Amino acid sequence: MGVGQLMVRTKREAYYDNLKFWLITIVVIGHFVEFYMNENAVCRWLWYYIYIFHMPLFIFVTALFLKSTINRKPFRIDKILSYLIMCYFMKVTILLLKQYWFGVEQEFSIFDGEGPWWFLFVIAAYIPITYLLRDVKKTYVFFGSIVVALIIGFDDTVFTYMTLSRLIVGYPFFYAGYCLDRQAIKSVCKGSGKLKRISAVLFLLASALTLALNIDIYPKIAGLSTMRNPYAYLGIDEAYGAIARLLFYVLVFLMMLAIMIIILEKRAFYTNWGSRTLQFM
Repeated sequence: MGVGQLMVRTKREAYYDNLKFWLITIVVIGHFVEFYMNENAVCRWLWYYIYIFHMPLFIFVTALFLKSTINRKPFRIDKILSYLIMCYFMKVTILLLKQYWFGVEQEFSIFDGEGPWWFLFVIAAYIPITYLLRDVKKTYVFFGSIVVALIIGFDDTVFTYMTLSRLIVGYPFFYAGYCLDRQAIKSVCKGSGKLKRISAVLFLLASALTLALNIDIYPKIAGLSTMRNPYAYLGIDEAYGAIARLLFYVLVFLMMLAIMIIILEKRAFYTNWGSRTLQFM
């Protein structure tokens, strides 16, 4: 590998390591403010704002790094098993901690999708689904997955069972990450210099201010951002539920793009920390 190639590789890894660091940091902040959201209006606003984009972006970035695994032949069943093992190990560990430390009794069920382990479960499902769809025209799969996600919201029986709702609603983010090239994304996000970065910051500030000034939409935003609630739970007419979810997709993709634009391309003091996170990707 030549010096020029090595420099490009280092920059690319620095950019995504920085992105992974901020993803983990946002998750930590989100879980921290969740403890105070019922007592503090700022914490409540911050929690709702973070949850609009942070899990879709997690899913998207994970797909970026799983593309080679999905396309590899023969198909790697061990990758699916590793996600499932991590999923249920986390689930059992959290249930035991709740029981012995906090005295909270909770029945174990492999079909219950309520809890932080749902992310690992859906990634395990996305890998074989995407492998089977790899030869289908990408535009059909992407827009088809959005249509299915819009339709599933009308079914109020699909909730947390096997994280089915999150699996379906989150798949467009995963498939977008699968289809796009990491280097191309970095080139698009980091081109045009300061103007693009300023625009991204202004968009994120405008969306944050809009949420802060419209407290009454908090429950509806939460219902959409968790990706698990049918339209009947959103507090709006079901007839408008699909429109709300479609607008949610547009908003989230724009927020994801804005965040990736403001991420530093060069190495920073936290870059190495980012390289040690999300090792399962």
